[in-house]
Amino acid sequence: MADNRPHVLFLARSFPPVATIAAIRTTSIARYLSRSGWKVTVIAPDPRIMREPTNPEALEELCREDNVEMIHTDHGLRCMLPQFFRQKGLTANRVIGGLIRRLAVLLDIDDGAGWIRPVLNSTRRLRPGSVDLVLASAAPFSSFVLARMLGDRLGCPYVLDYRDPWTMRSFKEVQVRPWTRSLEKRICKDASAIFHVGPGLVAQHVAGLGGAEKNFCLTNGYDPDVLDSIAATHFDHRAIVYTGRFYPPIRIIKPVLEALKALHDEDSGEWSDVRFHYYGLDSTHVLEAARASGTEHLIVDHKRVPQDVAFAATKGAAISVVITSVQEKSSAGVMGTLTGKLFESIGLGSPILVVTPDGSDAAELMQQTNSGVCSPGHDISMLAAAMKTLLRRGRTVRSTEAESVSWPRLIQTLDGVLRP
Repeated sequence: MADNRPHVLFLARSFPPVATIAAIRTTSIARYLSRSGWKVTVIAPDPRIMREPTNPEALEELCREDNVEMIHTDHGLRCMLPQFFRQKGLTANRVIGGLIRRLAVLLDIDDGAGWIRPVLNSTRRLRPGSVDLVLASAAPFSSFVLARMLGDRLGCPYVLDYRDPWTMRSFKEVQVRPWTRSLEKRICKDASAIFHVGPGLVAQHVAGLGGAEKNFCLTNGYDPDVLDSIAATHFDHRAIVYTGRFYPPIRIIKPVLEALKALHDEDSGEWSDVRFHYYGLDSTHVLEAARASGTEHLIVDHKRVPQDVAFAATKGAAISVVITSVQEKSSAGVMGTLTGKLFESIGLGSPILVVTPDGSDAAELMQQTNSGVCSPGHDISMLAAAMKTLLRRGRTVRSTEAESVSWPRLIQTLDGVLRP
């Protein structure tokens, strides 16, 4: 029987069995496009080349339950991401790999540059007419380069999904090179549609590159099929939980710990059972901030844990902390940041404290979904007051307004734009 579904080729380097916030977005897009009547073929690195494929069950379930097809590829220049990929050849040498990484930063070379050739090789059997659309999610922004190349080869349009800004990113480590700006401009000019994770990021992109008619907002979201089965961690005290990474100087934990210290310094003793739990790769950052704020005795450092453990901790938290920026004044890009884990906390029904500047997209989202409170990070007294509000409120459940950012609802926007 002929398969008459429209066929989308989805470039997603962050994809199960990798368990990251980026992979949650790409998995949800693949799953719910398939459920919306698309034939979905995902191109992603082969799990066998990954250093720690932490979530193989998610990939197996996606392929089995949602009929998502996979094209697995190799990945060159693995030394660009030694924490994710098994190393091989000369570049496995720490000195050589380090030199290549420093050169890449200097020249503004994307860490996905080594993925281009393997993807082109793995898709050689695809013929013009076999694919209706190429969709690419980035970073890495080499995925956008590939989308354009595959669109040209297969004679079909391509669509870009920006999880983060490219050349307009607010906390990029080095100056963006002119050739990178030119590349982004050319790729966006020929794209049939472009999606961003927040309305502020849409406005920023259009102001810089134009194309208002083809730029759309597709926020991150939560998948009820995944989160509704999570059992909350039972803490024997009130737990303030943070999961994931930090990005100094914009996203740091010190103001939160200083606010926690202020609560414990009160004479009433009302907050004596409150502790801070960290789950993630940035233990050094947390412990240094704890020493600086005098809260070492209040910290429980779990280090890196499986994704379901982090979800369970978030669900059982008295407060789930999300940080977009601790700075009083922020760029348009930062003001438009809606981190993926914010939506996971919404979906888990956690009491959320969002550390964010006044007027940010994150603050507007909290109001829209009735899911938590916001506080600027530069005012410790306001942070402490926000903590008290949530701690006195106690455990919550997911609000009815939160359904607007569930993936079954969000996919309607994507499907509506992609349909031929």
